[in-house]
Amino acid sequence: MSLTGLLTATVHVASHVSVDQYGKNTYGPPRAVAARVQGLRRNVRNRDGDEVVSSHVLYLVEEVKATDRLWLPGASTSSAEASNVPISITSSPHPSSGGLTLWKVEL
Repeated sequence: MSLTGLLTATVHVASHVSVDQYGKNTYGPPRAVAARVQGLRRNVRNRDGDEVVSSHVLYLVEEVKATDRLWLPGASTSSAEASNVPISITSSPHPSSGGLTLWKVEL
């Protein structure tokens, strides 16, 4: 089975676009992205080095940045409160995927 065949869920990602005149982050429209989603509670380190608890691990073949917003399957993309900010993001080339990079995002 191919790597993309394992990405059976759909999450939505809104990319950070800019900061408005009031200092508020603005985002592009949410786009559907194939992912593998696993509910997994564990302690991880965030960008600041603090230990926090993540609730989900996502695997994607599309880049996600630390400033992006993500919605889990079934969450309403019309609600900013339903979105998640990545706690940790790592990437690595997947050797059997023909050059695709696998992104691991912890929420």
